[in-house]
Amino acid sequence: MTQRPPDTSELLPSAHDVGPFRSAGGPAGSAATTAALAALLTCATEALRRPVTTEDHFLDLGGDSLVALRLVARLREHGFELDVEDLYEQPDMVSLARYLTGDDARD
Repeated sequence: MTQRPPDTSELLPSAHDVGPFRSAGGPAGSAATTAALAALLTCATEALRRPVTTEDHFLDLGGDSLVALRLVARLREHGFELDVEDLYEQPDMVSLARYLTGDDARD
């Protein structure tokens, strides 16, 4: 018998949890970045099977290479292009969302 993964739907972020967000006193993100952050938090929560916040870093949450591949695949389903290395290079979920939308170039 195949075992089903646990239901993580109660862990998924709400719109209230995401935006408009602020990071380190900076300006609120663009609408595209806020949407990317919502998708990122949802995909990360599903891939890691635990709650993920805007300040969390992939490695601090126990992300390993297999989880990274799963997260990258889920994000690609949402239309975002990134490599596994990008998960390790961005300091937190907000930075990764800005990277996904190109908003990191403004900082």
